[in-house]
Amino acid sequence: MGKPLWLYGGTAYGITWIIVLVLYLLHQHGDINRDELNLYFNLGALGPFLGAIIAASVCYGQAGVGRLFATLNPSRLEWRSTLLALSPLLLFAVGWCVHLLLAGAPFSFETTKKQFDLTTTASYLGWATPFITYGLFEELGWRGFALPHLQEKYSAFTSTIFLAIIWGLWHAPMFLIRFEFSVGISVGFFLGLFVGAIILTSIFNFSRGSTLAAIIFHLINNISSGFDKQFIVATISTGFVAIAIYLLVVFKPENLAATGRVGNYFKR
Repeated sequence: MGKPLWLYGGTAYGITWIIVLVLYLLHQHGDINRDELNLYFNLGALGPFLGAIIAASVCYGQAGVGRLFATLNPSRLEWRSTLLALSPLLLFAVGWCVHLLLAGAPFSFETTKKQFDLTTTASYLGWATPFITYGLFEELGWRGFALPHLQEKYSAFTSTIFLAIIWGLWHAPMFLIRFEFSVGISVGFFLGLFVGAIILTSIFNFSRGSTLAAIIFHLINNISSGFDKQFIVATISTGFVAIAIYLLVVFKPENLAATGRVGNYFKR
């Protein structure tokens, strides 16, 4: 577990942090504007993706890379993992109703435009594309490579704790560009990430190692959470806490799934 995980983490961190920090410095120096910064920010998503490919190739050869990409096979999807993967969409619909009840009016995209200062095509792209790129490229690394290595030695819940810490700290330089920074926001962000990590571990184990299912969840969650900073996000976050508690109580911390936990399939 040691060498592959260290190699993966070092590569994922190195690629993403270098890209994000260079972009931040270029913006601070005035070489790129805010819209360009947000667009180029998409490149940071390549860290976990390339890290997984490099670590799989170095530690397990071409066969390891093949096993990594085999986790994208749709045949691994089953009804429980698919239902969990689609849960952000259901919670988004509930949040839409909550917005109507509490705000006294249906949700309007005009609110999103004001919250995120969307005025030009470039600003729209800079706001929207990271939801997609990070949802698509992160999971092959965090769940496809790191999680099975951790679960080789630890329970699903303990593995999730370790992975949430690694995954959370990987986001640190993004607070310079994408996220607002304060103690409260930072704590809330990492707690939300931990809850999401529990659900993603369950999705991965239920599907017997499908990163496609994890990508679907991550992608829909990113998009669903990006429209409104108040009612909809609060509803989705509350729903995720309830789902995570349910998974822990019903399926227990050992596996977080009725199908057992997925260990290091790279060693086959």
